[in-house]
Parts: sequence; C-alpha cells; structure tokens
Amino acid sequence: MDTKTTKPNKNLRGAFFDTAYSPFVILDKDLFFIDINQAAATFLKTNKKAIVGKHLLKVFPHLFGTEYFKSCAEVIKTGITAGFDQVAFHTDKDVYKFILKIFKIGDGIGITTLDITQITSAIDKSKVTQVNLQKVNKNLEKKNEELEELCYIIAHDLKAPLANLHSLLELLVTENAIADSGMYLFEKVEFVTNAMTDKLNVLSKVIALKSDLGSTKEVLSFSTIVDKVKALHAQEIIKSRVIIKEDYSKCDRISYNPIQFESVLHNLFSNAIKYRHAKRKPQISIKTALIKDKIVLTIKDNGIGFDDAIDHNKIFGLFKRMHTHVEGLGVGLYMTNTIISNNGGKINVSSEINKGTEFKIYF
Repeated sequence: MDTKTTKPNKNLRGAFFDTAYSPFVILDKDLFFIDINQAAATFLKTNKKAIVGKHLLKVFPHLFGTEYFKSCAEVIKTGITAGFDQVAFHTDKDVYKFILKIFKIGDGIGITTLDITQITSAIDKSKVTQVNLQKVNKNLEKKNEELEELCYIIAHDLKAPLANLHSLLELLVTENAIADSGMYLFEKVEFVTNAMTDKLNVLSKVIALKSDLGSTKEVLSFSTIVDKVKALHAQEIIKSRVIIKEDYSKCDRISYNPIQFESVLHNLFSNAIKYRHAKRKPQISIKTALIKDKIVLTIKDNGIGFDDAIDHNKIFGLFKRMHTHVEGLGVGLYMTNTIISNNGGKINVSSEINKGTEFKIYF
C-alpha cells in the first residue's frame, strides 16, 4: 500500500503555536517581538497587541548583559540552536524560572519555554530543609556529647559517697552497733545500697562501651572467640551439662572489634544458660551463614523462652527484663543491641514460651 507524507499547513502550525501550554515567542533579527502565543500573553498578564512590536529588553530589562541575551544575538548570527536549563524572568510581582530553547526562524529567532518555577522552588525549599536538618543534627550531637559527659561525671562522682556508705554499713556490723529491733531496717538499707551500686557500675560500663564504639577492628575467628566465651562460663556449662553445637562452615571469620564481639557472645551465652529450662538438658546452637554477601550469626537455645509479641524496645531496653525469677539487671541485651547497631548491623529475636529463643545477628 502506498504511503503519502502530508506536510502540516500553516494553519495547523498556527493552531499549535497559539494553543500550546507553554509560552512561545518569535522575535525579529533586532529582537523585537513579532508574535507570542496565548500562554506567553497569560504569563505576562497582558495581550498580544501590547507586546508585539516591543523590544525584548523593553519587556524584560533585567536580561541586559546576561548570557541568555547574548545567546539570542548569537543564534541570529550563527543559526546554531542554544538551550538554557534555568533562566529567570522578572515580572512586577514575581520571579519565574524557565527552561529555554532558542532557534533560528527566518531572519529572527523562535523561543520555546518550560515553566520550572514550582520545581525549583521545591528544590530550594528542600535544600533549606537539608541545611536546617544538618544544623539540628549537629546540635543533637553536641547535646548527646554533653549528656554523655554529664552521665560520666554523675557516675564517677557517686562512686565515692556510695563506697563511703558501704564502709559505714560494714562498721555498724563490726561494731555491733545495730540492735536486733533495727536489723530488719538495716538489711533494707544494705539491699538498696547494693542495688544502687550495681546500677551505677552498669551505667559506668554502658558509658565506657559507648565511648569505645569506634575502636579498631580485627579479623577474628568465630571458633576462637566462642572458645573464650565458653571458658568464661565453664563452671555453669559443666554444672548445667549444657550441650553446645557449633557450625562455622559457611563463614568462619569476621572483621570486628574483639572486645565488643566477645561482649556480644558473652551476653547471649549468659542469657541462654541463665534462662535454661529446668526439665530438659540445655542446648545452645551457634552457626554462621552468608546471605547476600552479609554475615549472619544465629544463636539458638531450648530454654524457657518468652512471648516475643512484646515490644522489641522493651526486649533491648536498658534495665528491661523478660523474667524476674533469676538475678539480673536487664543490661546484657541492651549492650548487645548497642554494639551491633553502632557497627551498622541489626539483631532480631524470635521466641516462644517453654520452647526457646533464637537471636539472629546481621553484620
């Protein structure tokens, strides 16, 4: 079948020019307006008759000396099309920004535009917001540093009076200065003092941990660190007859700070032993995996477990505990989560009452 190319006539071109959504203008070789479309007239808040015949600088005097104005003359001279990503046009009340294309048409030039005022305004606001957020972040960092210093000072300064209080309580005992009728109250005071000391020591450890989170990393062997942790818990492991299964076949090494990594394993092993089930032989399984080139460490036990529907902020919160029938301050999982998250990883936990708990660490 024969095909026939139909050239658009001048009427069709004129209709396109007049009804285009974006402003179009035509200027002669001396940069006087020959024609503008309705979109341009609307933008200028006038009509075609008021613009046609006027010089470009008469309508937009602020363009004098700009690269855009020089390019208009250059396109007339060379016939080479020019484009601009952002040109500002000032009206009586506002400033508009356009993407422009200048091209030769007859002896003069045609100019097509695209209004990007709202887009650039949004970008500018975003930049201002970003700068403000950076300032807020700097202020927060400063406040955090100040709070850490304050916590350190408080923890340090409270040690001396608490030590003195312990000494005074011991003197009361050695001097037999407590009557039988007052022994009950004395024991209460002693209990509260010991609790305060324990919490103060924990806070000191947390502060020390946070100040040491940028320490140097080393290439560590999983089995070597686990052996050290098992040695620390040797007495409990033997007493409780804990079965420990290890599998590092997928990945046997990791780059980490050794003290921090040992602390993570110590806390998780300690919990697994502490919260073992009384009616079955305790088991701890530890294995590694590689998921999307990321190391994943899984530590699973068959202990008493807990309801993992509990808010995970509570599970990993400071001084938060899932069980109260054994001694503890609720700091191990907090420190574990702090170490892992500050090293760019994350820890997930799943548990079921009377069936056990599983921790997955994504490094």
